[in-house]
Amino acid sequence: MSELQSEIKRKTAVYGVGAVLLALLSSAFCYNLAVIIEPRLLGQPIIGSTFLQRFSSYEELVSFLKASLKTPLPYVYFESPWTVAWRVLPASVIMSPVLADIIPENIVILGAPSVSDYSQTNIQVAGVDEPDIVKTDGTYLYVASNNSLFILKAYPPEEAGVLSIIGFNGTLREIFLNGNKLMILGSSASFPYESYRYELPTIIDEKALVDIYDISNRSNPVPVRNLSISGNYFDSRMINEYVYVIVSQPSYLLYDTLVLPKIYSEDGIEEISASQIYYANVSDSSYAFTTVMTINIQDDAQEPTHETFLLGATSCMYVSLKNIYITFKTQGGGTLIYRIHIEDEIIKCEANGEVPGSVLNQFSMDEYNGYFRLATTDWINWTSQNNVYVLDMNLTKVGSLENIASRETIYSVRFMGDRGYVVTFRQVDPFFA
Repeated sequence: MSELQSEIKRKTAVYGVGAVLLALLSSAFCYNLAVIIEPRLLGQPIIGSTFLQRFSSYEELVSFLKASLKTPLPYVYFESPWTVAWRVLPASVIMSPVLADIIPENIVILGAPSVSDYSQTNIQVAGVDEPDIVKTDGTYLYVASNNSLFILKAYPPEEAGVLSIIGFNGTLREIFLNGNKLMILGSSASFPYESYRYELPTIIDEKALVDIYDISNRSNPVPVRNLSISGNYFDSRMINEYVYVIVSQPSYLLYDTLVLPKIYSEDGIEEISASQIYYANVSDSSYAFTTVMTINIQDDAQEPTHETFLLGATSCMYVSLKNIYITFKTQGGGTLIYRIHIEDEIIKCEANGEVPGSVLNQFSMDEYNGYFRLATTDWINWTSQNNVYVLDMNLTKVGSLENIASRETIYSVRFMGDRGYVVTFRQVDPFFA
């Protein structure tokens, strides 16, 4: 047996033992706090109607922002010269046999699985795919690296090699794979050099980018759709053939002039007018235009649909098969939640609610049997406490368990069936049962 094979076997054994120990440690942490959160005595929740309003004019939108901002905050962007140098390949598919050298010829893959047995993206909700920087279909690997997308033949191992490279004009963030279609998600930004460190900050022109390729021929991917949305790419999910992309653009109000969100495509530029924007008549410390766009990754002829909401600064998102839950931190330290119903290309905001404290991440939230559950950490008189809340589909609180593990904070949450498992942590004593 060669030295390389021996080394691979040795590392495989070490990593295997490490994985077992990590699993045991994770189980011990997760079972330190098991919270029963099934609303046993409650009836079936009633889904509310759309509660948001639309602006009648651009002038009304500007007046609303002026009157509703509690403490207006400037939207600025600081950047330094040494963090903006990106290595971007041309926006075309490049064949480079030389890059096949990144896979050594003498590498041996031990215990290679069959083509039907392969890992997929670790997702939170069954049927709701999440973007990643690596995808596979069991035969090919699709790897986002250095602002380019590499398509590699991975199986059988003796045929491994780079088939093609897709360059990306921007910062490549994540990808989706759906049959013979590949979606690349990223962002681009431009700003004057004068806005660097020691000058006055300048608002930048930032866009979320979406490119779709037909990869029927993995050696020659063909671009079939390209569009961009003004603002910051926040997150996305894919359900069947529909991809839901969420973009957040701060509501710039400069010298009484408001920059409205725009969508750029092969057909031109579409500005989202004030009369298309939904809003809730509540005050906040800052606002942002949150645009939810639905794209059919398989049907190139179907036009994307989109809805734009004037909400707070997006902080976290959870997606079930029928709903998108977007959370925002409030000025008072609470979490504001919006439920947006999705069904293929249909997008409709149906409810909002608020709970004390803030969520850690998407795993702090879950939908189950017509209810929405979430765990938060709140600060009262400079002391932390943790809570679990159950809301109905109107996002009205119907159950709660508060003041869990005072002086500790939530480090991890998982919901499984009618139970929630919460891990809290404190420097002195990390365990709470």
